[in-house]
Amino acid sequence: GKHFSPEELAFLSRLENDRDEWMSRFLAAKGAIRKCLAPGRNTDAADIEMIQVEMESGTVVARVAGSWLEAFPELAGRGILARTTREENLAIASTGCESIDLSSNNHVNHHAELNSNC
Repeated sequence: GKHFSPEELAFLSRLENDRDEWMSRFLAAKGAIRKCLAPGRNTDAADIEMIQVEMESGTVVARVAGSWLEAFPELAGRGILARTTREENLAIASTGCESIDLSSNNHVNHHAELNSNC
């Protein structure tokens, strides 16, 4: 299946030097969120979409769509926090599946919105 949404690919394509690192960080974050929400569940990685990125800290906010949203309707309108880091050539991500309300904007001050049309 495909791993990235069009918005994620657009964001990654603007990064130039850091593109490979953030592609790896996104995949690591998707994997961590998938394991946290539903170990053993095999669904499309593109249905876990990074929507906010704080490049300095490595914190990302993801939202779930598609089959994930059907399985976890309580996550509609919520973002899941994950932390990413890089150790040598490895991207590592962790999450406690902590979710935040996407309609309140307090937490996004320092984040780059992936979709600039928001």
